Amino acid sequence: MDPQSTKVANTEGFNFASGAVGILPDTGARVYISVLRCRNYLPEQLVDIVARILAMVPPWTLVYRVQRDIPMPLVTSGVEKGNLRELALARMDDLGLKCRDVRTREAGIQASEYDLLIWTEEVELVRRDYTANEGWETFLSYEDTRQDILVGLLRLRKCGQNTTCPELIGKCSIVRELHVYGTAVPVHGRDADKLQHQGYGTLLMEVAERIARREHRSTKIAIISGVGTRHYYRKLGYELEGPYMVKYLITRAPSTSALTQTPPTVRQNASTNPPITTPSHKLPPTSAYVHLPFCRKRCHYCDFPIVALGSSSTRTDDDPRIFNYIEVIRREIKATSLEFDDNPPLETVFFGGGTPSLVPPRLVSSVLETLSLKFGLCSDAEISMEMDPGTFDGKKLRELMELGCE
Repeated sequence: MDPQSTKVANTEGFNFASGAVGILPDTGARVYISVLRCRNYLPEQLVDIVARILAMVPPWTLVYRVQRDIPMPLVTSGVEKGNLRELALARMDDLGLKCRDVRTREAGIQASEYDLLIWTEEVELVRRDYTANEGWETFLSYEDTRQDILVGLLRLRKCGQNTTCPELIGKCSIVRELHVYGTAVPVHGRDADKLQHQGYGTLLMEVAERIARREHRSTKIAIISGVGTRHYYRKLGYELEGPYMVKYLITRAPSTSALTQTPPTVRQNASTNPPITTPSHKLPPTSAYVHLPFCRKRCHYCDFPIVALGSSSTRTDDDPRIFNYIEVIRREIKATSLEFDDNPPLETVFFGGGTPSLVPPRLVSSVLETLSLKFGLCSDAEISMEMDPGTFDGKKLRELMELGCE
């Protein structure tokens, strides 16, 4: 490799986009060195080259290793230090470059090595799309965009025509990886203050399913899952099919207008139809469903993804789990892109769950306010909420009725 050029690391324009790479010096070079047919880079040169390569790595790629784990006494030539990545990152600082690979940005690394704090209100949903090996890849992540810290990621793929696995042939999307970063939590343990228990994984799965159904036009979604995580996916509605956890996506029945010869007047998918901007093509009001997965306890017959608060109290004003979830919902609403310039206002808003009536009215109001600012609300919008009579009193009922809930 020419030390003055690192274009070899740039794969733009090729049908290659790896999710993980390793930069590993080839031990076979020892044979050539021994007969003086070639020589290693000077340590300063190699550090500089690796630094410039790391600066080109896209944010969805994980550089899992930069140097072989070989004891230094066995190294005969080349870099005689075992911390090549650290040296390269220091060189990047000197050059004013930044490494944005997954490992460098993950929350656990940032918290332990750089003592950075992550504020939930700064975490946003980020989506990146690219093609690789004749397939459509979507990299979803929750990130603190201000500090460039990665909280969680999901790799979604719409399989191409070259798929050979029988479980993935046809209209199928696959989740290749789901990972939420943070400090370690014991197996079967829970800590509401840890990032891994803030619901980011469930939210990423919901977004992936929506993309698979609406954009990929897939009829099912498969997940590469280890044995230990299968129970987690079962709670999300997945079942084991071959080596994959699979969920069949339920599609909506066609509207009445779709069964006639008249032009459709319902909201159209922007991936297959151009936005309607003509004033004569006004879209009808739309609806929003807000999922609030909180219950006092899990019923024996329930297999839905819920959060059991573990209390018989009707007042949940100070529960951080509810507050953090609502904040994530509001950020996702703000990050949602509008398909049309004249996006219609919301006619109905339905809060389901779970037991949505456990959520304090002020937090319900904050969601409605965010929806109104993003999409608009009809003046006579219908707001509905599922309720458990044992979870609210007269005061809460009056507060909800003032919001327009029925």
